Amino acid sequence: MTNMRYLFEPQSIAVIGASYDTAKIGYKVLENIVLSSYLHKVYPINPRGGEILGLQVFKTLEDINEPIDLAFIVIPAKLVFDAVKRCAEKGVKIALIITSGFSEVGNI
Repeated sequence: MTNMRYLFEPQSIAVIGASYDTAKIGYKVLENIVLSSYLHKVYPINPRGGEILGLQVFKTLEDINEPIDLAFIVIPAKLVFDAVKRCAEKGVKIALIITSGFSEVGNI
């Protein structure tokens, strides 16, 4: 059974699909974490790297050398399976998927 502490009191959060575009969900999720005064580690992930909202952006999950308790996966549906696999390999405790393109578009 998963310890729910990792969901409700994570010590580190990764946002896979963090975006530079303020209109995209990948930006909004990261912005909400930052504005919530979350006090622990936040790791935006975007292949471009750089900086978003004052946070260093990592190009891949594997570039982070710290354990991750919670990952928000905010990428297109076709990329989700690989992201979940990478989370499992990294030892991420909980992954929340925010995407579209699965069953809401018809039969799978």
